[in-house]
Amino acid sequence: MQDALYLTDKWIVAAGARYQPYSEYAGKCRPFKLNTNSKDEKLTSKFGMAYKLTPSVSLFGNASQTFMPQYSIANYIGDLPPETSNAYDIGARFDLFDGLTANISLFDIHKRTVLYNDMINGETMAKTAGRVRSQGVEVDVAGALTANSYSYTEAKVTQDPNYAGKPLPNVPRHTDSLFLTYDSNNLIGGNTLTLGGGGHGVNRRSATNDEDYYLPGYLVADAFAAYKMKLQYLVTLQLNVKNLFDKTYYTSSIGTNNLSNQIGDPREVQLTVMMDF
Repeated sequence: MQDALYLTDKWIVAAGARYQPYSEYAGKCRPFKLNTNSKDEKLTSKFGMAYKLTPSVSLFGNASQTFMPQYSIANYIGDLPPETSNAYDIGARFDLFDGLTANISLFDIHKRTVLYNDMINGETMAKTAGRVRSQGVEVDVAGALTANSYSYTEAKVTQDPNYAGKPLPNVPRHTDSLFLTYDSNNLIGGNTLTLGGGGHGVNRRSATNDEDYYLPGYLVADAFAAYKMKLQYLVTLQLNVKNLFDKTYYTSSIGTNNLSNQIGDPREVQLTVMMDF
């Protein structure tokens, strides 16, 4: 449940609550070996306020709770408790001029019982860190010509007997994306051609709980073309190419050793036909 209340022309308050029960049953091997058999429930809430400082500048602040079930198909010690977190962010939104907006926000997230894998006597074990903190800044710019996003995140374990002070695996400090689009209007029959392209990437990040090695950073390029035809109904033909240059890159590890890393998707070409009626 969520609702927003306009107190005045300048003050807006938003609040929400969510009740989530769950049960999980998971395992591996044949014959089947049970590794997860748990259930829990929690009521989480969120609250936010916004103040319109000027017609083009707004200030905002938010506080929220999250609750995420966890399961393991690796061996583990006891049932895995759910991951919980408290998140806070403050920032500002700017309507710079017609068609261009920008957001900047500072965030602070504290998570408890975060799932990670550890190698013990050559066997992968699932465990949970006592407490993990993520802090950083996020900047978003969107407009008729560009869409750009950048975030800086510092994530580390704050409470754990073995890994306190270590960075959280697979969390990059720098994340960036930039996309450009161009519209060519009033073509034959009033049709529209849209061309776009850009990229997204991250810097290197620790791949294990103990910083044994790092995954390299990457930058992946994407492109698309869309043609809108004004027939009896509006028909759109769109071609998307992801990972345009078929780059090999690694998105994450399993957090235990350098032999198990997730490879990013290769080049993908997708043709979509849409009709509005």
